[in-house]
Amino acid sequence: MKNFIDDAKDALTTVIKTILPNESYVGIVSFSDNGHLRKRMTKITSESDRNSLADSLPVIAVGGTSIGAGLETCYQELLTLNNVTGSVIYLATDGKENKSPYTEEVLPKLTKKGIVIHTLAIGSSADKKLNNISKITGGSSYFYSSETVDSTSLVDALIEPFTESSKDRIIRIKTVHAVISTHQVFETNFVIDDTIGRDTIVQLTTHVLRDVNLTIKHSEMTFTKIGTAGDNSVIYVKIPGIAQIGNYDVFLSSTTNDISGTLSIFSKPVSSKQAVLQVNVLNTEPEIQYSAGLLFPLYAAVYKGLLPVTNATVMAVIENEIGDRFNTILKDNAIGADVSLNDGIYSCYILPNELSANGRLSIKVIAEGYSAKVVVEVTRSPGTKFTDDFEEQSIGPFMRVALAREITVKNYTLLDKNIDLIPPSPILTLQLSNISNEDNTYTITWYAVGDDLDKGNATSYDIRYSDKFQKLKTDPGHQQTITVGIIPKEPGETESFVFQIPNIQTNSTYYIAVRAVDDQNNTGDLSNIISVSILNDRYWFDDENTDGLSIAFLVGISIGAVIIVVILLVCVITLIKKKRVPRMSNYAI
Repeated sequence: MKNFIDDAKDALTTVIKTILPNESYVGIVSFSDNGHLRKRMTKITSESDRNSLADSLPVIAVGGTSIGAGLETCYQELLTLNNVTGSVIYLATDGKENKSPYTEEVLPKLTKKGIVIHTLAIGSSADKKLNNISKITGGSSYFYSSETVDSTSLVDALIEPFTESSKDRIIRIKTVHAVISTHQVFETNFVIDDTIGRDTIVQLTTHVLRDVNLTIKHSEMTFTKIGTAGDNSVIYVKIPGIAQIGNYDVFLSSTTNDISGTLSIFSKPVSSKQAVLQVNVLNTEPEIQYSAGLLFPLYAAVYKGLLPVTNATVMAVIENEIGDRFNTILKDNAIGADVSLNDGIYSCYILPNELSANGRLSIKVIAEGYSAKVVVEVTRSPGTKFTDDFEEQSIGPFMRVALAREITVKNYTLLDKNIDLIPPSPILTLQLSNISNEDNTYTITWYAVGDDLDKGNATSYDIRYSDKFQKLKTDPGHQQTITVGIIPKEPGETESFVFQIPNIQTNSTYYIAVRAVDDQNNTGDLSNIISVSILNDRYWFDDENTDGLSIAFLVGISIGAVIIVVILLVCVITLIKKKRVPRMSNYAI
């Protein structure tokens, strides 16, 4: 593993110089065989205070690893303050504890005082109990793989908890790794939306900053910072006042050195009363127990204030201990891990073939919206449909980034890639969209699902019907089948199928459901169940002379009753499923 000290020093300098708010008390402790107080608790009131703290960061690591000694030194220094309750320790290490005092000896006194500990495990050798230290004290645990090329997770992990704990909340817009040769130009962009813009900062974290040019352009405005030999680990541009809404272009170049560093962009709400657009990662479990049938859900909530944001693009970047990285898309489409359409909860499953090793994972979630909308409640007029209680309103473009707490993979084994045990996702969007009186046909629609849940393409569909609801629900494989000749579309696209029910009987109700099948004959769970009622009871009609009406006409008249049944069935299933989705919290986890 490469030496992380320089990288960690750069990232911590970033936190000290631009993230920690004024009036904060900050101290610095390092540890090896013993704890070393490098900087006493210092109240940040000026740029000089920040520079002094940054200059006190350690530059070498020698000796053993006594995490307990480091925590004890932190504890004693915190006691010099009048009130330590709610104080925060950020513990970062690449080592495994091998010297006393051990953490178990020190933690009780810290928890008794209400001290929160955030932890960062750096590399595969970092102590496995870091996560538990955070859990016991109410903190968050993060992971940085020093083996991953071009990762931003070190800067992400050090910034994330401080943005949440700050009284003046910081909204992270974007982080990206920048690699560029001398005299070349690196370009990227970011967006300021209508909920943020105050104290907007674009910063570069890297080792050498002399002659580095950081330029931001927006409309007719240009902001530039050129690094000097005296700049320490980070240079930044702060846009004065309230940044204007819109797109900003970022240009990075150097005339003397190659550049390899992390660009991070963040801002603050326009006002404390502003309904801020935010993304929160909702981890459900801290561990992934690996198996061939693994289905590990990942959720991210995208909200503007309390309003769910729909039609956003949400992606998770996942890095492991051996340096592997993969991306996966989270969707709000009621397919796969996502159980409710357009509720602002974006979901995906991490599948067995996406993992490659045991150990910790770092998960960064990126959310962007260029045609996004918010779901707002409206007053429903008498006689309108229940679905009219809500409507979507367009919002402007936005960008957000958030980091999940670490997740650990256990019991990983290399599996035969030809073994496929993952079925397609259950279909939760089946609905009756049309009934034809002329030829007694029915049209049903649903959103296509994938081969492996919501990934890839399914191979076929299995449509079943019965006049007994319970039989269809519990034993669909032995109910009547309807031949389907359609080829499944891409997940999320709308499927439409027209059919007739053979030997249809009047005064009967038929229940219909669909399952998707993949190329290994894995069959997805049953969809939501819809129903069709065929009636000729004159009670349902205004005209008493209806005895001679055709079945097709009766079916057409009964569609109102059918819609009511469909709504009831779909609502019941949706509400039951919905309970499985974690609540959105006010902080990223």
